[in-house]
Amino acid sequence: RLGYPSDVLPLGTPAEYLRNNYSAIIISGSPASSHNEDAPLPDPRLWEENIPVLGICYGMQAMAQAYGGRVAKNGVREDGRVTTEISVEHALFRGIRKSFTGLFTHGDFVVESPLGFEVIGSHELTDGTKAFSAIAKGNKVGVQFHPEVFDDTPQGYELFKNFFVNIAELEPDETFLHERLTSQIEQKRAEIRKKANGRQIVAFMSGGVDSSVAGTLAQPDHAFYIDNGYMRDEDEGIIEYLATIGLNVEKIDAAEKFAEATVTIDGITYGPLKDVSDPQIKRRLIGKTFVDVQNDLVARLGLRADEAVLLQGTNAADRIESGYSKGDSHTAVIKTHHNLVPEARDLDPIEPLDDLFKDEIRALGYALGLPTDVLERQPFPGPGLAIRILHAKSDEYEIPATEKGTEIQALLKNTPFDARLLPVRSVGVGGDERSHLSAVALAGPDDWDNLAWLATELPGRFKGSINRVIYALTDESLGNLSVTPTDASQQVIDTLKHADRIVFEEMRAFELIQHIKQCPVVLLPLSFGKPGERSIVLRPVTTSTFMTVQAMLPKRDLPESFIWQSASRIAREVPGVSQVFLDLTNKPPATTEWE
Repeated sequence: RLGYPSDVLPLGTPAEYLRNNYSAIIISGSPASSHNEDAPLPDPRLWEENIPVLGICYGMQAMAQAYGGRVAKNGVREDGRVTTEISVEHALFRGIRKSFTGLFTHGDFVVESPLGFEVIGSHELTDGTKAFSAIAKGNKVGVQFHPEVFDDTPQGYELFKNFFVNIAELEPDETFLHERLTSQIEQKRAEIRKKANGRQIVAFMSGGVDSSVAGTLAQPDHAFYIDNGYMRDEDEGIIEYLATIGLNVEKIDAAEKFAEATVTIDGITYGPLKDVSDPQIKRRLIGKTFVDVQNDLVARLGLRADEAVLLQGTNAADRIESGYSKGDSHTAVIKTHHNLVPEARDLDPIEPLDDLFKDEIRALGYALGLPTDVLERQPFPGPGLAIRILHAKSDEYEIPATEKGTEIQALLKNTPFDARLLPVRSVGVGGDERSHLSAVALAGPDDWDNLAWLATELPGRFKGSINRVIYALTDESLGNLSVTPTDASQQVIDTLKHADRIVFEEMRAFELIQHIKQCPVVLLPLSFGKPGERSIVLRPVTTSTFMTVQAMLPKRDLPESFIWQSASRIAREVPGVSQVFLDLTNKPPATTEWE
């Protein structure tokens, strides 16, 4: 996007190859610790070369260690937007404000800068210690934050420009810049033809941005919309609008097949789906069942397995969070997306978008001539509402890290807020690694600024214990907590569908469909009133890439009346709901979806 052709390579690529083929190197983040014996590291000869290097997060730590600095864990983590003070005189930060906001997500810190390196960025942590946010020596520079995450590092573009122009002394390729999207479309269509190799292309279309763009690129021979029983009641509308963009789609009712599905992992069989509570197993089971449906459809078409190939709309965020790296194998599994389970990988599908993030896919879609209402559509996960229902096998519960609940209460003692550590876990992310930790519920005045601060402060202070903070929107006391046995039965699905429908009606009424980038509606097996009831969580977020998201809060990002009206209607109109919450947590530390 800046006009510099680039390649993604393994971290250990020989320095000689890099010197002979590239003008600058960027070393990205990683969940690894550079000070561990088995840490993945660049070729040590790279540091002897005169080639410019920008180390990002782990890349800065590897750089510091290679030059004799020291990297170690700290008592606190940083996960989210942090303001750091930078040296605006340095070429990397030329033209950038001294108080620089960037995305930090790490537990390791450069605690001793290497000899000869200048500290060009630093700030104070919550425990009072000093953190180095940027270091430099000649054409070797490192930053602890993520300039590539432009949603959370607003001046990331400027930093990259400065690195390329001021440090690497490179000028952008204007021809490449202006013809990029046209060339990209031609290249991807050529790759699709090559991989299909005469086979018929079978596509599963969800109506989302990714599958719509992938389908438009590939023009599949056969396209299907799979109703797995956990979708919204909008099948016909999706099929109709896909037809308007030239994709003729057949609906397949596979609800019964998904409901009865099982999966065997390491010799243990799990299922049926409605009884599976572990989010990773749930995603694995759903992904495997999609593959089973694909195999059934190929057989129905009278094709042999080697006469058909599956088209998927897998994007870069899906791939990275599922642990698949383009450049190497040093990527942790955050959550396995249903289209990246082992059974799907074995099919070797066509995935033309797996190197693009959501904003890049939208740009490609506009270049293909797709309409705005398709490209700005809110994503809906392939597994559907199945991953928005948190299960409980009985009404007995144990709160993980109970002592942390006491500490949280003590922290909030002199505030107007009440807090409750909940007996449910949600999936999160920090330092490029997965977490599966407790959520904290808050109640009290609607002081959105302080609530936003607590949503960042609590996961940071109680790292390893919590990764999500939610706020009660109705009057039920947090003290009257009970657990309701919950599975993905039809009654529970209908409850969640009803709440989800209300939220989308309100989004349409307030004209927020395109303003809110996604709004998961989640069902918790928790009652704060009458035993046997459950709770609903609203999760409106904004993002460009979905690698990070910002929780959207009333007054700051959304009309207050939208939130209050949605909560009021759910509490009033949906039977069996005792409490409605608003999720306050950014990503990181919480993922967009709870599971």
